[in-house]
Amino acid sequence: MLKERIITAVIGIPVLLGFLFWGRIPFFLLLTSIIFLALLEFASLFRKRDVRPDILLVLLGGIIFCFSALFYGTKGFTLGIVLIVLITLARMLFSNGSFSIKSVALTIFAPIYIGLMMGHLILIRDIETNGIVLVFSVFLATWICDISAYTLGSLFGKRKLAPKISPHKTWEGAIGSFFITTFLVGGLWFISLSFFERAMLGAVVAVSGQFGDLVESKLKREVGVKDSGTMLPGHGGILDRFDSLIFSAPAIFYFLKLLSLK
Repeated sequence: MLKERIITAVIGIPVLLGFLFWGRIPFFLLLTSIIFLALLEFASLFRKRDVRPDILLVLLGGIIFCFSALFYGTKGFTLGIVLIVLITLARMLFSNGSFSIKSVALTIFAPIYIGLMMGHLILIRDIETNGIVLVFSVFLATWICDISAYTLGSLFGKRKLAPKISPHKTWEGAIGSFFITTFLVGGLWFISLSFFERAMLGAVVAVSGQFGDLVESKLKREVGVKDSGTMLPGHGGILDRFDSLIFSAPAIFYFLKLLSLK
């Protein structure tokens, strides 16, 4: 498993960073592809519980949020939500009862949870002051958080953080990861922020990323699976790998807005 994880990381990380530095449109296309695959994975998960979101509308919603972020910023997100709700409700009205309220809820929820949230990475990249570096920093901080939480939890973990949701996560891993991420990100001199602001960025990622991890674990518990998929050897599915970023991306975007960088 460790060997597979390393191989996937060695291949995946350079591809991700390559598209990030290549340009705005290449990064948009890569991120849209990741969101597209994550939405397919999400819809597949709940089909195991006989809840069938409309996959075409789920994918359409994800695409709407990606293009909204690219062309209209946060204002486009509001329009995107309205469009997704209206289209999904219209689908329900003309389904003759075959489109259940649970399916309606998931059809609306999925693109918001994945498309809108991860779409904030596009907004961060578009920040005039070191947007590319800031996205790279979010990736790096999230990886630091994930690795340190797993390592410290494995070595020192005794007290379960959320045993009914994710039995392997511990308070020792979570708290230790918070301090390590905060300290290490505070030392990233290439980000044009003060040490305190960089440390705060690390703290925001540590909290939001671990929260995102728990949310995805809860979703998997609801459908009774260990991994969201098998697309990434050693990691599981797309959602397993990007669950932390789903929450850390919007958290960092609005943190940066508070710092008047946007």
